Amino acid sequence: MSVAGAAAPLGVKGRSIWAGMGAFLKQRTGRLWDSFYYSQSSTKYVMCFLFPAGIFYTRFRADTKLGYHVFINEESIYPDYSHKYFDTKWTNGRKLYLSDETTVAQLKAQIYGPNEVPADVKVACRGRVFEDTDNVAMAVRAFCKRDPRLLLFKDEL
Repeated sequence: MSVAGAAAPLGVKGRSIWAGMGAFLKQRTGRLWDSFYYSQSSTKYVMCFLFPAGIFYTRFRADTKLGYHVFINEESIYPDYSHKYFDTKWTNGRKLYLSDETTVAQLKAQIYGPNEVPADVKVACRGRVFEDTDNVAMAVRAFCKRDPRLLLFKDEL
């Protein structure tokens, strides 16, 4: 009996394992595409694009920025948000995400606007008052024991 004329096992003559796996993957991707193509459009775009984009954005923001809870102790120094469409009033405890290089002056400019920062407003954390040139991330790490609650208050002196 010659080896060349022997029958392949299970009658699969001339097909390798790679050809079988390729056919299987082609069939599975075809089924996946048909399921996506013929599914309800509102569901497929939310589940395939919006939901992963939201998860990616939240995770990316958590990995690249630091979050701080900001409180303002007097209503007289609340920022004027009446020109905004959604947030028309300041709420205490609002979480702001800032980059590592943000200074206290940039924090106040982000809260009040670039040209409307009051001169006598100071930022503090656990009784420590920050200068306008201080780095917020370094000051919170050094003075606030990594407690990211910042207090804005009016300096009466």
